[in-house]
Amino acid sequence: MIDVLISGFYGFRNSGDDAILLGMVQELKRVNPQIKIAVLSKTPEKTKEIYGVEAISRFNILEVIKVMKRSRLFISGGGSLIQDVTSTRSLLYYLGLIRLAHFLGVRVMLYANGIGPIKEEKNRKLCKKILDKVSLITLREPMSKEEIESLGITQPRIEVTADPAMLLKEVEGEKVKLLLKEIGVVEEKPIITLSVRPWGENIEEYTQVIAQAADEISRKYDAQILLAPLQMSQDFDVCEQVASKMQAPSYLLKREYHITELLAIIKASDLMIGMRLHALIYAVSMCVPIVGIVYDPKVEGLLRYTHQHSAGAVEELHKDKLLSVIEEVWTKRQILKKELQDKKPEFECLARKNTEEVIKLIASYK
Repeated sequence: MIDVLISGFYGFRNSGDDAILLGMVQELKRVNPQIKIAVLSKTPEKTKEIYGVEAISRFNILEVIKVMKRSRLFISGGGSLIQDVTSTRSLLYYLGLIRLAHFLGVRVMLYANGIGPIKEEKNRKLCKKILDKVSLITLREPMSKEEIESLGITQPRIEVTADPAMLLKEVEGEKVKLLLKEIGVVEEKPIITLSVRPWGENIEEYTQVIAQAADEISRKYDAQILLAPLQMSQDFDVCEQVASKMQAPSYLLKREYHITELLAIIKASDLMIGMRLHALIYAVSMCVPIVGIVYDPKVEGLLRYTHQHSAGAVEELHKDKLLSVIEEVWTKRQILKKELQDKKPEFECLARKNTEEVIKLIASYK
């Protein structure tokens, strides 16, 4: 019997989703070392090797049904699965798995989800119909709860918790020194890390704005600019574009780093300026002040939840506005760092609540 079957955007070499799964698995195994976990993945063999779980191809529906039938609980999440910005097809895939679990008599939990946007009216009605039948919904920030409420979902219990990546620990000691040496940055000068991703039609415009702002803050604060692609297949080229448009020297992560290594690199930073949601979550968990650039409402939701600063929407990014927000955050970075340190235990407690709820649902299985 499988205790937990987990579905999400796993096996796609996306640092954020990998961090979600690592946080979930580590925490579940910490609470119950004997727990049996299975994961739906694009690359099941790799997922099995990395996380020490049973893994099944997310595209093999017959195998999915077979494993789901012998599962005590089906988890959808974490991450932004319930949205139709990526595509209606993606939304239907995740809703279809939830519906399949219901059909097979398996209870369902939405785990630390980010909800929305869901723009198509037919998709909103379908979400209401299917999600109203799940056993429990936990959400990674309050904006997602507002979206759930706007869908008219009232039957399951709904809790705002936190992203499981908040629970991950960074590598320490000599390993950090070796990482920084490999990248080429030094600890004696400030490090400002940038997370940039492709989005929309104005990539040329916003990469130019970010490059100009990076030049300015490099000079003004005598800072080292570090570009950190979180999903290499998508982000590397855009980060290279920013670097090529800069006049000041910059540093670029040129290989895939383990999540614990990325956390250490970000912890060594004095400021994170980011588009990628999990770059910002990593920074919050490492108590590094952030300036968010909003490409999706989930970024705005995190910034509000963690009381961090926004430079506005990427479609309307302006150098003067970006520099103004960076200046504000830089000036009070020590205060912001202390605030994040004070909030860290609360976020970790909220992230652990997800695990507590999973264990309760498994324990009540009949």
